[in-house]
Amino acid sequence: MAPMWQAEFDRAFADPDLSEFQRQVLQDYEVTQAEFQEAQARFAECMAGLGWLVENRPDGTFTTRGLPGSGHDQEAVSMEVMDGCQKTTTYYIVSIYVGLQTNPGGLTWEEQIRACYEARGVPDGAGLSADEFAAMVDDTTYHASTPEGKLCFWDPIGSLGLTVEQAEQMDATAGRH
Repeated sequence: MAPMWQAEFDRAFADPDLSEFQRQVLQDYEVTQAEFQEAQARFAECMAGLGWLVENRPDGTFTTRGLPGSGHDQEAVSMEVMDGCQKTTTYYIVSIYVGLQTNPGGLTWEEQIRACYEARGVPDGAGLSADEFAAMVDDTTYHASTPEGKLCFWDPIGSLGLTVEQAEQMDATAGRH
């Protein structure tokens, strides 16, 4: 297991508020698809008890809307309500599960960008040390020199499913100047 993921499991176990359900799921230092789906179902059940319908997605995201007759028809769910349900059901499980699926090596954001640049032949940062490369991509005035580089910057592992055109648009409007 990559050190980053070991640290995430350890962080969860150190949390004095870790629910018994999450402790049971995480105890073997893995999260199966069935455990991930059970956590999502428990979250939806908790939210339904508070008057909210949750539609879970396979990527760990979800949408909410008020259940009919709940009085929540025209309002958005509060972070306080969501946090209350997430803390006992999905809080650690979803981030670890999705993270292990999309970044099993536990690479940092900068490492992901560099690997993408190398795979796509983007010349930016070639020959720089890891620290120098991180400083380059963390600089708010930095813009990748190629369209492929922009895609790597905004979606280095492809988890967002962006196109080159979408990444170029994000780069143009992000205010990183």
